[in-house]
Amino acid sequence: MASTERWNVNNHRELILIGIAFLFMVFGAFSLSIAEGARLGEWIESELAWTHFLVIPVWLLIALVIHWAARRTLPDRDPLLLPVSLLLAGWGLLVIWRLSPGFGIRQTGWFIISGICLILVLQMKRDLYWLRRYKYIWISAGIGLLILTLVFGTSPTGAPPHLWLGCCGIYLQPSEPLKLILIAFLAAFLADRTALGIQDKDSQNWRMMIPLFIVWLITIVLIMLQRDMGTGSLFLAIFALLLYLATSRWQILVIGVVLTVIGALLGYVFVDVVSVRFEAWINPWLDPTGGSYQVVQSMIAIASGGLFGRGLGMGSPEFVPAIHTDFIFTAIAEEWGLMGGIALIGLFLTLVSRGLKAAKTREDPFRILLAAGLSIALGLQAALIIAGGTRLLPLAGVTLPFVSYGGSSLLTSFVALGLILLVSGGRKKTGPYTESI
Repeated sequence: MASTERWNVNNHRELILIGIAFLFMVFGAFSLSIAEGARLGEWIESELAWTHFLVIPVWLLIALVIHWAARRTLPDRDPLLLPVSLLLAGWGLLVIWRLSPGFGIRQTGWFIISGICLILVLQMKRDLYWLRRYKYIWISAGIGLLILTLVFGTSPTGAPPHLWLGCCGIYLQPSEPLKLILIAFLAAFLADRTALGIQDKDSQNWRMMIPLFIVWLITIVLIMLQRDMGTGSLFLAIFALLLYLATSRWQILVIGVVLTVIGALLGYVFVDVVSVRFEAWINPWLDPTGGSYQVVQSMIAIASGGLFGRGLGMGSPEFVPAIHTDFIFTAIAEEWGLMGGIALIGLFLTLVSRGLKAAKTREDPFRILLAAGLSIALGLQAALIIAGGTRLLPLAGVTLPFVSYGGSSLLTSFVALGLILLVSGGRKKTGPYTESI
């Protein structure tokens, strides 16, 4: 009886939060629709301006269907994970529609596909045996896609780098699903070895980790051959953090930092795009109209936003190239201000913390590491791209999960959310847990 009451409370709370997110979407769409008249100082009728409202019924329908599916399959799930993620995705849809209605239509289509995939994930068994049992098949498929990208890679714009597979306007960036597959592989491998004592100092036990290092090294080398240094750094950080969680050895984090610094220095010396990004980070004013143009325009846009922003639809984000992908945080900071930027960061912190909480309360080492790895990956990716746009770090070239334009990124983020929800709705610890983790 108590469990049923708790489930009802969670469902009610989740539905209320989705309703609040819906009101946010309506407010944003209305503000964007009247922005053109406000900018010109007169009320004008514009068919294009009102197209922002097209995304509202689509978002609401997908959100309610996902809520219904989650209520049926995972009644004891975390009630914050789904509303926060849907709010981030909806916010991103509004911003992309504001920047480019053409990209907004495409992203709305990907949002529908991603929502359907999330529902399918929620139908899977909670033990995630299908993911753990066939870990070598999954990682082989992911690496195979990456190899195909080296041979048949293309770009939606036609310009390098060629990090996508596809044609006819439909593209997939293999590094996005590979990130998810790699986390699942690491979680499965480490969970299998945890009970065998990889924490021990006996070198014989550490030899069992050789296949893990081989897979990780192959992945990193392929990523580096594509000159995708941001994704390579993200993969290295995920690997180090998951290995640390499984072994509790702080030395692993130190080694990870050292390898990251070495990789950054080598990239600066041998890879042109990396050297340009480092120089733009160190002193963007040396080449403000060339290699540092994006960073300079981003800083100007964020500064012009001030504390409360210039107003929805009232900024000039079009001066920042690729703002709908790498610099979408800049668009939000300019028109929503510092408060809007902090709110966005707060949503990501909530998402990551709830994911880690779900991991902390599970029994199975695989699901613990999987939820922790996925949550950490979402947080790290968000931190990298936000720090790059604000010049706290060199530009990484990754997307802002749930928010940035990109079908591969949005789809992968929703699948990761589905897996975290499955973990959050699983069996919790009933007593002291004896296995090392």
